[in-house]
Amino acid sequence: MKAEWIELSEECQSTPWILNRYLSKNHSLKRHSQRVSSLCQSMGRVLELSEEEAAQLEKAALLHDIGKAFIDSSIIDKPGQLNEEEWVEVKGHPGKGFDILCAFGDMEVTAPLILAHHERWDGRGYPRGLKGEEIPFLTRIISIADTYDAMTSSRSYRKPLSKRKAIEELRRNAGTQFDPDLVHIFINKVVVGERERVR
Repeated sequence: MKAEWIELSEECQSTPWILNRYLSKNHSLKRHSQRVSSLCQSMGRVLELSEEEAAQLEKAALLHDIGKAFIDSSIIDKPGQLNEEEWVEVKGHPGKGFDILCAFGDMEVTAPLILAHHERWDGRGYPRGLKGEEIPFLTRIISIADTYDAMTSSRSYRKPLSKRKAIEELRRNAGTQFDPDLVHIFINKVVVGERERVR
């Protein structure tokens, strides 16, 4: 269902406007989105993406959680476990983000990338249960960067994991949650880097 309630003036129908509006909405989401975008840009350089692909990856990474800006902050920042109703609300954020971005004229490529960022390599993700290469390539990058930053950042309900523990979790979920080839590249070229290669 499209978000018909969004009425946009001409000056609002642009990428800079929606980025500024979204990133000013919630400071923790802003910092998370910027870190995810930075990780994705590093990954794009390693993969030697084209200029167009790199720009699209950066934009989608910045906006991947835009749907959360329209979920009550008491749910997003809840220190304890979510109840079933709250979890359903949170799981709806990729669809909310998709609907919002579809109202913008220059987001026809970005919106599907954001809709798919909680899909899993094994097909057990949401909202559509896409599997393997059915998931857009750029979204597979965002998913890894998003999870890595979430694990290594403080949340209202837990302390951050160490870099090494986060790497272990990425490896453990390679081939189930994540594209295994991209996980290998992300760990060795982005997180660890050339000087501190993990065997």
